[in-house]
Amino acid sequence: EASSAFREALELPEGAWLLGTVGRLDPKKGQRTALQALARLPEHVHWLFVGNNTVDNNRDERAALVERAQSLGVAERAHFLDARADVLPVYDALDAFVMTSDSESIGTVTLEALAREVPVIGTDSGGTSELLDVGRGQLVPPRNAEAMAEAVTVLMQEVPETLAVRTRNGRDYATKCRPTQLFPAWEELLASLVQS
Repeated sequence: EASSAFREALELPEGAWLLGTVGRLDPKKGQRTALQALARLPEHVHWLFVGNNTVDNNRDERAALVERAQSLGVAERAHFLDARADVLPVYDALDAFVMTSDSESIGTVTLEALAREVPVIGTDSGGTSELLDVGRGQLVPPRNAEAMAEAVTVLMQEVPETLAVRTRNGRDYATKCRPTQLFPAWEELLASLVQS
């Protein structure tokens, strides 16, 4: 299976619980908070960061994150991969996806994770609040490592049947957000506005 092959390539220990974040490495993207949260979580929890440095800010955020992971004592559990065109194996390998950004308009990666039926934890800001509304995911305050770690702990203890309902709701919502679904709705809205 592709997801297990992807996990094996990361050389995760047996029984590892894998969190993941996909997106540019940038101080505003919350990866530093994620590392602080990881330091509060049990040893079998690992975190995968997929993305490259923001091009235009002249800083090596990946190096800063690796250094932060070392200083927090989680370097063995924090994994960094370059951005990739095919992210589906990433989502499929995760036990949970975490949108860590301080603020996000509409996080495409959050929608992708929902579409793959991956449990999602996200910061309660910007579009993420709406995407995870009505039980599609867990919301935590931005830049709050303690709350993020607590949300992961709650998720790890969740009853599988309850979790399955949430991930199905997330998938159904993400499906409705596809361009093929949205464009007709926009056209209808614009037409009604023009007529009125």
